Amino acid sequence: MSTKLSLDVFWRNLRQGGDAPFIVSDEGNTTYATFSQAVAGAMSAYRKSSMSAGDRVVISVAKEVEGCAAFVAAIIAGHVPVIVSADAARPRFDAICRAVEPACLVMPAGGARPDWTCPVIGSATFSQHAADGGEIAPPAGDPSALAYILFTSGTTAEPSGVEITLANLLAHLETIRRLFGFGPSTRVFNPVPISHTDGIVLGPLLAMATGGSVIRPGPFDVSDVETWLGGIRRHGATHMVTNPTVLSLIERLGARNDYFGETGFKGIVSSASQLSKERWERFERRFGTELWNLYGLTETVTTALYAGRHPEMGSLGTIGRPIDCEARLGDSTGVPLPEDATPEGEIQLRGDHIFRGYWRNPARTQQTFTPDGWMRTGDLARRHADGSYEFLGRLKAAINSGGTLIRGEEIDEALLRHPSVVEAVTVGLKDADFEEIAVSAVVLSRAVGEAALTEHCRNELEALKVPKRIFAVDAIPRGPSGKPRLAEVRAMLEDRAQAPSAVTSSSPSTVEDEVMDLAAIVFRAERARLSMASSPETVSGWDSFTHINLILQAEADFGLRIPNRFVKSVRTLGDLVAVIRQIQSK
Repeated sequence: MSTKLSLDVFWRNLRQGGDAPFIVSDEGNTTYATFSQAVAGAMSAYRKSSMSAGDRVVISVAKEVEGCAAFVAAIIAGHVPVIVSADAARPRFDAICRAVEPACLVMPAGGARPDWTCPVIGSATFSQHAADGGEIAPPAGDPSALAYILFTSGTTAEPSGVEITLANLLAHLETIRRLFGFGPSTRVFNPVPISHTDGIVLGPLLAMATGGSVIRPGPFDVSDVETWLGGIRRHGATHMVTNPTVLSLIERLGARNDYFGETGFKGIVSSASQLSKERWERFERRFGTELWNLYGLTETVTTALYAGRHPEMGSLGTIGRPIDCEARLGDSTGVPLPEDATPEGEIQLRGDHIFRGYWRNPARTQQTFTPDGWMRTGDLARRHADGSYEFLGRLKAAINSGGTLIRGEEIDEALLRHPSVVEAVTVGLKDADFEEIAVSAVVLSRAVGEAALTEHCRNELEALKVPKRIFAVDAIPRGPSGKPRLAEVRAMLEDRAQAPSAVTSSSPSTVEDEVMDLAAIVFRAERARLSMASSPETVSGWDSFTHINLILQAEADFGLRIPNRFVKSVRTLGDLVAVIRQIQSK
């Protein structure tokens, strides 16, 4: 496929966008003119750092406009941006820096930095650099050159850097632009962090490719669903990017049916896992909007297969058909299966947007590609007669939790850095809302509580990667070679997870006591540190997942049903007590 999109389009849209909104949020709009000044400032800073074509720049900033500007500036200047989540643990940040050997770092003043000398550019200084004569020079990128390296979740010792070339990126954006009709009037409501491929590509890069806008609403907020969803209408969104976990929470917690009812809204792009046909049709019917289900990997830029009500896409309830690329099935060793063989096997892909390999890891690259150049995805599927693919499972041991791909080895490494953890194995357990959750088994040299182990993980890992439960076991089942028997570990942990939780106080006599005990278990926090005023702002383990879990545990323990309108009103443990008492009094 030949792409009509070029890097010149990015450059032209930046320079000509003027007062049109580029990034939209409740904190205010960033126009194309303002963003282009930040990009010019970043390019000026790169020049002053004497960077050359192909040099890597590691970007780790909390302010998204600054992070996006540094990323875009690097691509246009011919450098290779490597974006790292601002909340990445120090070991991961250092490991990525060691892997790419950056020519400079972009980060806030005073931020953590690796133990070698390279220029550090303060992201807040872009405007100053622009005032010093910075400008957006025309791009000179070779299509075969790297556009960026994105590190997937992996072990901190050997992080996996996915190499995406300019040709890969432009080919993929052209497909997305054509399929969905994206243009200058498009406003994509995208809450995915920009350190993830769906966040950076289907956000600021897509906006630049189309002249449109990206709406950044922040992460889904289970305690204020109406305000979060209200941003779709408030900011005039035309599309939304999300995953099945958020769709499930919207179904459960949404009080209204008209969030997507504006005439300008066209539909929701859901990725990260397969939507069942029933759930798909139920969501469309209730909310009166169209859904598309996409399948892809960081290695495919974002997407390769598409399902939805579109003549080129696959059928509902599947992960779709390949568009602008090819797909086939192979056996467990990578050998392609004949067309008339069993319709089940590993998905293999080939196309212009398929990545070229892993950064400085030729062995893994060779294992990933077949001798005739097809990428092995590690995912199992069944091919239907209409060419649609039904997702069956993963050959790889990755955990798909709410749209975030987590490798258990990274969690294991973090746990093993605790002085009392002798062994650690993490697996994914099925979950109705999050598809899977990460749960860990540990063998300890001395007794350590789950709350302490969880706090250790919070200090070592990004928040989304902290395991939802950690169980101490006497031994981890292993085979003759010493490798853990993951199926046995998973079965063991499923039994432990389903067992009734032990309450931490001897005999709770009040609703307050029981709620505090539940919260200590759900959040894996020391009970003495909790109070009726405890909230998501004061309890580090209180997120959307654990909020729902707390409600479900309270329903089970108190034998009642908490209506959705109350679920959203619970902002503190005291609120939950008040809700329980109100329901009990009826």
